[in-house]
This record gives sequence, structure tokens and C-alpha cells, in this order.
Amino acid sequence: MAANDESIRCVLISGREEVFTAGNDLKDFLQAPLSAEGGGVMEFLNVLAAFPKPLGAAVSGVAVGIGVTLLFHCDFVVASVKATFRPHLSIWA
Repeated sequence: MAANDESIRCVLISGREEVFTAGNDLKDFLQAPLSAEGGGVMEFLNVLAAFPKPLGAAVSGVAVGIGVTLLFHCDFVVASVKATFRPHLSIWA
């Protein structure tokens, strides 16, 4: 794991040029509802929040849902001029 590997000094999260993140699968939320005690999403965010090394993100293209939320847990974020941010994806749109 990067947190315990002394040869890794920082971690950079990136996606593809067109898409940083597509968001979370809505089925995940139905199977493991968001709660403070746990669940996949909260476990993921807790790991990011407690990560002991510099954590960065390089965003190009669209960032949706949890992909936008994870940026708040990074020490630095670099976004291209092609980056767009959607905190949530409306299933009715």
C-alpha cells in the first residue's frame, strides 16, 4: 500500500483525458447506503482523509459525483481547461 511504502512520497489520482470520474454506480448506494459508520463510499473517503502523504489530483474532462467529492480530500488539485465538475448526476436529466 502506498501509505506504508517508503519509496512512494506522494500519490496522484488521475483519469483519462476525457473523463476523470464517472461517479458512483447508483446500485452501490442502494446496496450499501451512505452512513457515517461505514459503507464503501465512506470507507473510501475516510482513507483519503487519513492518508499520511501528499495526495493530489489531475483532472481533465468530466468529474462526476464522488469524483468531485474526493477532490476536497486532496492536498492539491490541477484541472485542465477541459475539466468540468458535476457534484451529482441527476438520473432524471
